[in-house]
Amino acid sequence: MSLISVVVPVYQNEGSLADLLPRLVAASQRSPQDSFEYLFVDDGSRDGSLDLLRSLAKEDARVKIIKLSRNFGSWAAILAGLFYARGEAAVTI
Repeated sequence: MSLISVVVPVYQNEGSLADLLPRLVAASQRSPQDSFEYLFVDDGSRDGSLDLLRSLAKEDARVKIIKLSRNFGSWAAILAGLFYARGEAAVTI
């Protein structure tokens, strides 16, 4: 079984995060031979994104959170996620 890392840069996405994880999980279930990890990289959000991510991580062990110290931009957030990805393959959204 191979591991696939899904890297998600997050900046001020409190309103959409709760809907995103169930969609990612549903999409990943189409590949039963693979397992997934979901790396959410908080890029200095000032809304409730980080709190929501922490809640999601408590509910699903596949959810990992990387918190950047400030807003560096989406490319830096993606690179941080790729650096910490453990999968044999990684995808970004």
